[in-house]
Amino acid sequence: PVALHEGHCFADTMYGKKDRKPDHEYVASAVFSHPEIGTVGYSEEDAADKFKNITVYKSTFRPMVHTITGLESKALMKLIVDDNTDRVVGAH
Repeated sequence: PVALHEGHCFADTMYGKKDRKPDHEYVASAVFSHPEIGTVGYSEEDAADKFKNITVYKSTFRPMVHTITGLESKALMKLIVDDNTDRVVGAH
């Protein structure tokens, strides 16, 4: 998806006569380790600086694969929401 977006921006700039730069603000990343780590958007600290009023929601859960195998491992999920727009600006 990132390369596709960058390709569209390049084509618009070179051939469509529209100067369009790629926006990498909400590019997701993942680390396939144990435990797995994924993130997208702003960190809690960066979101507080940029949006001022934020709410952080945290939850733990057992992934379905662990319920089937009987493992007791849990995952932590954190959503960062801009209070002014109710928009999720970060997920970790």
